[in-house]
Amino acid sequence: MKAVIFSCSLKNSKYSNSRAWSELMAKRLKIKGIQTEVINLKDYDYEASKDKDLLHDKLIHLYDASYIIFAAPTYINNISITCKNLVERFIHAHEKSKKDYVNIFQNKVWELVVMCNPGGNPLATAGAPEWWIKNRIITKEQPYPDWKSHHGYMLENLSFIKHLEIKSSFVGTYNPFRPTDPDINTMQDHQDTIRLCDDIVEGLVACDLDNSRITPACELEQFMSYFKSDDQHAFGRGLTISEEDINTDSVKENIEFIEKTVENLNHRGQLIVAMKGRCERVGRPDLAEIYYLAQRRLIALGNEKKSYSVPAICSGNYRPIGY
Repeated sequence: MKAVIFSCSLKNSKYSNSRAWSELMAKRLKIKGIQTEVINLKDYDYEASKDKDLLHDKLIHLYDASYIIFAAPTYINNISITCKNLVERFIHAHEKSKKDYVNIFQNKVWELVVMCNPGGNPLATAGAPEWWIKNRIITKEQPYPDWKSHHGYMLENLSFIKHLEIKSSFVGTYNPFRPTDPDINTMQDHQDTIRLCDDIVEGLVACDLDNSRITPACELEQFMSYFKSDDQHAFGRGLTISEEDINTDSVKENIEFIEKTVENLNHRGQLIVAMKGRCERVGRPDLAEIYYLAQRRLIALGNEKKSYSVPAICSGNYRPIGY
């Protein structure tokens, strides 16, 4: 049996809690004899790429995999934009294969594990508008804030693949108010996190899958073709800029493209914050300033539409993404 884990962080690998968790999960799967491929999306920088789609080549590992696991952090209360773009690729492949009467995801099962920094600060909602607080009411169906923007989102959009049904699977990561939660340095030995991994392993092994037919009813080349698109902006390509292409014109064009094409204001915020950080990292604070101004416009728009996470209480607007 084989598993594929997608680490969907915007951070470079060495800073990523999602990557650290993915490696731990792979170790726990190995104990049960399950071969595992960890695909760290940031290694391929797909959203900023212009040449060959390197991420597409990695999807070859899905062909003979029974288990698909997404390790996706929440940025500004939504799953990462890279995870969303990957899900769009899955949807595209499913719709394309249906036309050939092929179910490429038959006999596969998926699960999402969210990496979140829950804060734990009792003052976290101080000053928040009423509409924001009401959107975060915890119920039995929505077990913790923003459930619909990650697990709920995935359940709705990946309904054509069997779900493991561990709906509340998430890893709280270290912050000053939750100092016992794991980070990249303590993830491998964190007992609660190990238990979550083992619960997932047990659930996967117990799934009623047909081991006699692991691969889809099509050849590998055909399988891979379903994940391709002729649209130059398919699956989020062009939403960010590579380091070597950053300049005044490309930044202005990028912001215009983001504001025109990304409807979800929280995902729009992720992209702006990420690119603001990238500009700073390559020594262009003048261009980071342009993204900062775009962020201020977004905040004003979000408050007007009651749909963007309040900056004063959302750490995603401030914490370095490391894009």
